[in-house]
Amino acid sequence: MRTSLIELQQIEEYIFNGKGSEAALNDTSLLTDSDKAEKVMWQKETYNIVQQYGRRKLKLELETIHRKLFTESRYSKFRRQIMRLFR
Repeated sequence: MRTSLIELQQIEEYIFNGKGSEAALNDTSLLTDSDKAEKVMWQKETYNIVQQYGRRKLKLELETIHRKLFTESRYSKFRRQIMRLFR
C-alpha cells in the first residue's frame, strides 16, 4: 500500500511539475517502463474527467442563477438595473 502511495505521489509530481532533472529521469523511466507510462496516462485522464465534471457542475449552477434572476418577478428591479448597464 505504501509503495503505491509513493508511486502515485511521483506520478502527480511528474504531471504537475514535470521540469528539471527529476523530470528527465521520469521521462526515461516512462520510455522503459510501459506499466508506469500507462499509470501516468490514466492519472492524466482521471484529472481531465474531474476537471470536466467540475466545469459542467459550475456551468449548471450559473445557468440556474441566471434563469432565476432573469425570469422570476421578484428580481425584476435587479433585472432592470442590469439591463441598464448594457445599453
